[in-house]
Amino acid sequence: MNALPATIVAALASVLGDGPAPLHEPRLDGNESRYLSDCMASTYVSSVGGYVNRFEADLEPLTSAKRERIQV
Repeated sequence: MNALPATIVAALASVLGDGPAPLHEPRLDGNESRYLSDCMASTYVSSVGGYVNRFEADLEPLTSAKRERIQV
């Protein structure tokens, strides 16, 4: 049996304690609000869209991964 899940849970519990994990409030102190509004207006808020394409293009050289290009 793989012990990795139990190891991960134990590591998280050692940092977070026994209670529920705290939520993190988003910080929108730059262009984030504008980008979110743009995504909502475009209706591309999930797995495709200009921001996903941009993220994948920026990540590609760092990972040497080839991405599937989807035009929207």
